Amino acid sequence: MSGWLARLLPLLLFGCAAEGGLSTMVVSVHYPVAGSEVGGLATAMRQGVLQARVGSSFLIEEHHPASDQEALQQLEEALMPRQGRRLLIAGGEVYTSALDTRDCDLSGSQVLLLDGKPEPCAGLRSVVLEGFGPAFLAGVLALSAESVAPRRLAGVVTAAPSTGLTQLLRGFQAGSNFVGGNVQELQLDPLDPMAAGAALRNLAAAVDVLLVAGDANSRAVLQAVREHNTDHPEQVVRLIGLDQDLSVRDAQLVLGSVVRRYDVEVRSSILAAELDTFAPGQVVRGYSDGQTELLINPAYAQQALARLPFVGCTACQSLLDAVQQAAPAAEAAAAEE
Repeated sequence: MSGWLARLLPLLLFGCAAEGGLSTMVVSVHYPVAGSEVGGLATAMRQGVLQARVGSSFLIEEHHPASDQEALQQLEEALMPRQGRRLLIAGGEVYTSALDTRDCDLSGSQVLLLDGKPEPCAGLRSVVLEGFGPAFLAGVLALSAESVAPRRLAGVVTAAPSTGLTQLLRGFQAGSNFVGGNVQELQLDPLDPMAAGAALRNLAAAVDVLLVAGDANSRAVLQAVREHNTDHPEQVVRLIGLDQDLSVRDAQLVLGSVVRRYDVEVRSSILAAELDTFAPGQVVRGYSDGQTELLINPAYAQQALARLPFVGCTACQSLLDAVQQAAPAAEAAAAEE
């Protein structure tokens, strides 16, 4: 048997349905563009796919575009007419306009778009997880304890923010203001790593806590903060992660992480598509649904407060107390967005 036939045969066997049953589904996963501000979304997508594999049988095609143009080309190729059941999962705003231009022609595929809101179509499910509420609480976590943030100054490290990320950053700013603090923002140029490194070190010297927005920035930020903390042990900077639990990389530096549970949506949509119960429509969920949350590093949950962080927190003794007591304010601020 020739080599190409040996590789093709398992796909043919898996793609054939048992008589009277459904054919094996193909899941085509289109990750955010490499280096974009939604790297944490890519991690969540991958986790959701792996979780769905437990007890299930489907074929996976994975696409890791290096540019917007490559992402759009891969999407068009994946949506070409073909036989069999197909679920296409895409993450990030770059895919939103591309789906709109197709005028609902999905060639029979079912599509799940994450972190985007295209026009409704039969066979298209779009999901946006709003993060304003937990980001507000992250601002409270960052600046409530004088032992962590004596200057009540936080920094945000971003590249080119998406719509969802911009809303999340507004939440972090609002939470920081709620406890009497302020926020400085730094946009990094991924094409100029030397300048980015210098800018990160300058920001680390100016603030107490850094919110790391985007997986693409996390390694550079961790390195810059570690260097700063080694050189200035009297002025330790700590971190808050976004869309990934950064404490698994450095438990001593990370206060907590804002997490949007896109992995849950990926898993449930794959399983629903397998059972032919995939539900199209526009879905918006958030903090009140438990789909977005603030994970507090247990090492800092009981960090003592030396002052009253905000009105109504008279009984607060720890960072965990402050975050819990700020929850109604976070929900009220999110409702006004």
